[in-house]
Amino acid sequence: MKALIDSNVILDIGLRRDPFFESASQLFNYPESRLQFYLTPSACTDIYYIVRKEKGHQTAVEFLGDILDTCELCYMNKMVFLEAIVTRNKRDFSSSQLSVMTPAELINSLEQNKPSH
Repeated sequence: MKALIDSNVILDIGLRRDPFFESASQLFNYPESRLQFYLTPSACTDIYYIVRKEKGHQTAVEFLGDILDTCELCYMNKMVFLEAIVTRNKRDFSSSQLSVMTPAELINSLEQNKPSH
């Protein structure tokens, strides 16, 4: 599954925001080779700005580097290939043609659709 990750989910990890940290962290640690995360370039600047404000420049740069090791940048020409948007604020994406879900909902969906061995 190719999923666009909203910046609020990334920030939940970087700032360890409770009660959202656990499900966001589980999503990024989910052992699924078919899972590909995407992030918009503007989300990167937002994430850097907010993490730097809370934790400093060095932490923000290191965190963003770690995230970019896990996520691909998604430009508008790639949006058509996405299957889902992962966010905590589903209302922001109510007009989306994509499936919109929280990190916990995506994990649940992956678990339900896991191929049996």
